[in-house]
Amino acid sequence: YVPLADLFPFVQRWFGEASHHKPGNGMPVFRFSSKKGVELKFSGSICYELLYSEAMRERVARHKSQFMVNLTNDSWFESEREALQHAGAGKLRALELGIPVIRSAVTGVTVLFDPWGREIDLGLARNTRGYRAIDFFPSKQNNETFYIKYGTLPFRILSVGLLFLAALFSLKNVFIEKRV
Repeated sequence: YVPLADLFPFVQRWFGEASHHKPGNGMPVFRFSSKKGVELKFSGSICYELLYSEAMRERVARHKSQFMVNLTNDSWFESEREALQHAGAGKLRALELGIPVIRSAVTGVTVLFDPWGREIDLGLARNTRGYRAIDFFPSKQNNETFYIKYGTLPFRILSVGLLFLAALFSLKNVFIEKRV
């Protein structure tokens, strides 16, 4: 990516190896029919997008997604601990959004988290070739968690309130110590 290449096209020629990608208009909802002919909707994310809870919240809420699929390649992680931490974001999103999260990794941790954040072992070890067919139950389309409904606003208000109380008590202690 070359910053401001649209304004100064000659700069792009100086960096020929830079990509010429253009941002899209958002992530679409994906639809398919289950074995029983029920139409299911899911949202997708690629690699680190799963770490951005507000973006995932907006995506799932807008489309009423019943589950989420995250595709990733963890080959650049040096240790299994890093891959496990990256996979842990799927657990957080499953809990926040109340939907299953399927994480498929080329190398790394391939896992399914149910809507309660419980890990369903797929039997695929890190850096192992293979595939698994799984049965799972997608969430209902009208399933709204507290987080989907209100986002981060209540948590931000609570944080500011707690900071205010902490500042108030610390000032109170300063004035009490001066009187003694």
